[in-house]
Amino acid sequence: MHALLLFLGSKNKYLAIFSLLTFLSYTFTNSLYAVKTDGINLYEHAYHLEKDYPIFAIPIYEQLLSGSIAKDLRRIASIRLYFLYSKYKKYPELLSHYSKYGTQLKLSKEHQNNLQEMFKAYQITSSDFYTTYPLLVDPSGENISTLLEILIERNSSKLLEFCYSILNYTSNYEALRTLLFYLPESLAKPSLKIAILVKTQDSQTADRITEYLDTEKLTAIERSDAIYLYAQYLKSMSYYNESIENFTISGNLANKERSLRESAKSYVSQGKIEKACSLGKLSYNFSSESDTTLKLICSGELRKESEKNLKIAWDILASRDQSDFYENAVKWLYAK
Repeated sequence: MHALLLFLGSKNKYLAIFSLLTFLSYTFTNSLYAVKTDGINLYEHAYHLEKDYPIFAIPIYEQLLSGSIAKDLRRIASIRLYFLYSKYKKYPELLSHYSKYGTQLKLSKEHQNNLQEMFKAYQITSSDFYTTYPLLVDPSGENISTLLEILIERNSSKLLEFCYSILNYTSNYEALRTLLFYLPESLAKPSLKIAILVKTQDSQTADRITEYLDTEKLTAIERSDAIYLYAQYLKSMSYYNESIENFTISGNLANKERSLRESAKSYVSQGKIEKACSLGKLSYNFSSESDTTLKLICSGELRKESEKNLKIAWDILASRDQSDFYENAVKWLYAK
């Protein structure tokens, strides 16, 4: 490049300019080729994972679609991702994805079927959905006020659960805080408010949970849930030993399977794989990437031919995760 610039001062300027343009064109073409090749490689990793571990194709397709790729490849990847969201009942993701790619997907019939399934899962009506979802997509001040009025009028904990899941997925925590602050406590349970504190790693989390646990009328399940949320908060702050202690306390009160599973994840986050897998028979939610990862680590059922593709998925998940869970999963994969 430097030589070409020097050549511009020579007598044959036209040749120099032509050479420069040729060089830039070559560089640009190779850059596009690199992007295209990376896109195809990611697609192939995701496509091969769909056979044995389809849930891990999701983060790869998401990563692929976040970049600059060819139009045809984008359409194919967006269709495959849509059906994976549908398969694992990831409804907030499904709705957001369809809003962005709906015209390219051309899956209006399939989407209507998925909406009907979603209505059943959340126990809401089509009217609930079509009234609230446009407001949730754009939770501005006026829209939040309207949403608040709707929630108070309908007095439905199931509708609030739906709204919560959408705003939580889109990280609209301020909108969630506003709703939970103004809604009556009979609808906006304290545990929902605590969950937002945990999600945002709020410094007041411990104090709020302590205040809540001092309430005399709490059931064993309510106490278990609060302590479980505190354990999740500790895990997100990398206080793994303390998180395990609180998961254990939570499990002694109720929902022991959940606490064992999350304790195992804290052990994996510390790199203590054998300890994680010695806690006994664990239950798994197969729509959860972390649960499925834990099962693969502890079951010994990992297919050798999928290791390279899994590493791609786990690396992507590790870049999003607030703990060392996926990073240690990758280390375990290499140590096998």
